[in-house]
Amino acid sequence: MALEPVLSLCLVDVKTLQPRVTEIIGALGSMGGDAAVEAVMAVGILAENAPDEFIAYDRMSELIQGTLSLMSRTDEDGLLARAAGIETAGALVAVCENTSIVEQLAAIAVSGLDVDEPNVKRATYSFFARMADAIGGKVVAAYGPRVLGAALQSMEREDVVFEPNEDDSSGGFQGLVSAVADGENIANGDGKDGDEEDAANGTFHVRTAFLDEKMLAVSVCGAFAAAADNAEYVAAAEKNPESAKAVQTLLSNAAGMIDRLAMYFHEDVRAAANKAGVRMAIANVRLASICPGLVFDDAKVLATTAQRIAYAIEEDDDSWVVTNVLNAATVFCDELPPQLLAQHKSTLLNPLQSLINGKTVCQVSEQDDFLDAGDDDEASEEASTLVSGIGDLVEALVRNQRGLFAQDFTVLFPKLLENMFNPSASQRNKGMVFGAVAGVLLFMNWDRCTKFQPPAPGSAEHEAALSVSDSVGAAILPHALEAVASKQGVTLQRNAVS
Repeated sequence: MALEPVLSLCLVDVKTLQPRVTEIIGALGSMGGDAAVEAVMAVGILAENAPDEFIAYDRMSELIQGTLSLMSRTDEDGLLARAAGIETAGALVAVCENTSIVEQLAAIAVSGLDVDEPNVKRATYSFFARMADAIGGKVVAAYGPRVLGAALQSMEREDVVFEPNEDDSSGGFQGLVSAVADGENIANGDGKDGDEEDAANGTFHVRTAFLDEKMLAVSVCGAFAAAADNAEYVAAAEKNPESAKAVQTLLSNAAGMIDRLAMYFHEDVRAAANKAGVRMAIANVRLASICPGLVFDDAKVLATTAQRIAYAIEEDDDSWVVTNVLNAATVFCDELPPQLLAQHKSTLLNPLQSLINGKTVCQVSEQDDFLDAGDDDEASEEASTLVSGIGDLVEALVRNQRGLFAQDFTVLFPKLLENMFNPSASQRNKGMVFGAVAGVLLFMNWDRCTKFQPPAPGSAEHEAALSVSDSVGAAILPHALEAVASKQGVTLQRNAVS
């Protein structure tokens, strides 16, 4: 039937979908697993990419009912269809404003936690993470103990099996599976597709379905913590203190587990743990200010989180993980009050300098000259995502600290110019550096940025910002003029002009 690619191409014009909607609805009721999965994925794509049209569509209720029927399948052959239905329901709750429909979707989705099938559980965690992000504290109050309790079990589940060789009678390596659960590194192939790795006395089998379940379990804990940091959840907690206490305990246990999983052997889990860890740390800080009795982590959580970010940037050997950690660090900077971030700024600056200098483990291990990957398309893409992450973090630091970051930027800036504007640097990387520097200058230039109250004229902060803006502008201008004259690359041209 190939509905999914057709729908992806037709989203800009929903009218072109109408001839196929009857086909989609019919497939949703099909007992054939593949057809039903494809159809429900089509519904999710439409809801995510054309939400306004989906909500206004006159046959929306039929599409939702078809999704509900798939979510309810209990036969063994229908488990993949059930997982796909729950996954699609997550897209529906993000756009649907009908409370009754949302409650129906959630009531059926939560039963997925009782199914001993990793794809169904993964989809269920994805559903509730999206529901928590879309709706907020009410989701935590209603489903917190149930979802978080299951998520902890999934995070503790062993996803590596050791199969000894037939002639191995020593029973060795039996402790290694549990060591993996504690976050120790073992060889596991390339992680993405490699499901097994030879060992001296046998073979490790990595069960990727359980890895996905673990990753989404981590994510839902971060989403639920973030949804519980507001007055809406506090009000619900006051009405049901027993449930609130259970959520508090579960979030506390989850925070400890996620801290360990940030060192996990698989890159997807490490990336998810770092992102969730930041969300949980910020939520804990906000709860401390509005309802101290609901905090679930200790007062050192910000220091621990900053140190974990710094370690991952410096020591993780996977550039994709480091890019995700940089994104999490950007959220960390954007969400914290300036006075709190100032206490942990130096912890973040040291690994940032190492990245700019190309000295982190992922850069050294993956390519000697990582930031100038040349014609290697894959390496070039990885390098560009790192440069983008560096730029985003620098901008987040200056947005938060403003003139107080001025002197720190004078340390970073020369190396940024040296490493990013050498002859072999890509046009794309240069363009992203221009964009980051433009952001820095904007946020240090208060008369052009009305988001912040300017510092007192003549103050140390004001003088530092003016001095740095002048020196940085003078240093970057020749590169910008050269880029404009070169007429190379839209991003480079646009950011150079900025």
